[in-house]
Amino acid sequence: MRFLKYLRTMLRSFYSRELYREVATRWDVGVVLYLLFVLTVCWIFMMLKIQLEINQSAKLFASEYASQFPLLTIKNGVISTPENHPYVIQDPNTKQVFATVDTSSQNKNLDLSTRTIIVTNNKIMWTSHDGVVKTYQLAKNINMTLDPIMLKDKLLSWAKWSWLLIFPMFLLVSFSYRLVEALIYAVIGKILGLVARVSLPYTTVFKLTIVAMTPVIVIGTLLDWFELNFPRIAVLYFVLALTYILFAVSSNRTKKY
Repeated sequence: MRFLKYLRTMLRSFYSRELYREVATRWDVGVVLYLLFVLTVCWIFMMLKIQLEINQSAKLFASEYASQFPLLTIKNGVISTPENHPYVIQDPNTKQVFATVDTSSQNKNLDLSTRTIIVTNNKIMWTSHDGVVKTYQLAKNINMTLDPIMLKDKLLSWAKWSWLLIFPMFLLVSFSYRLVEALIYAVIGKILGLVARVSLPYTTVFKLTIVAMTPVIVIGTLLDWFELNFPRIAVLYFVLALTYILFAVSSNRTKKY
């Protein structure tokens, strides 16, 4: 099975010269599928941790923030609350204001500089990261009721399935990045091959480069999982990648192309 073959390749990429000779002589464009497989395995592994953290954050937010929201009744695009006065939602620890719900229409000068979100009787306002005030006007045909319990349940439900959105997005971005990286590294690999007196076509070096990147990807994933960081770690990854590319290229020293 290709699945088992790729798993064995991931392991052998750390030490096997024979593997790199096989890649040079027998592998074709399927090496791109191998890269996608490696990234898929690594992101599945990372998603276990990411999803757990998302669930914990959602539970914390639901217990500390969602419970502070009042019952919101929306009728024909107009929001009302049980008591016609401002409700302030804040961090229980720092007392920093997170949001204000004021449907009374009495306070015309709510300050967004000290609040993340402001809900009035017919619109929602917030400040973006670049300091621009955004406004969403409720449509006249919106009719619904939002209570804290339902809001909490919805939040936890959305958080539980957030991986369905995050996983393919992260996989696509990382796959595109690694593919471009392999194209660049293959140029360096070609130069290293000339220095080592190993003459290989660029396409062959590209195949070798993708497989040689496996140890860097796997080690990087493990370090991220355990949240281990080192000074100039990007430089260490670069040196490790070049080391394995040279190892892959030099493994084909006796081959003729």
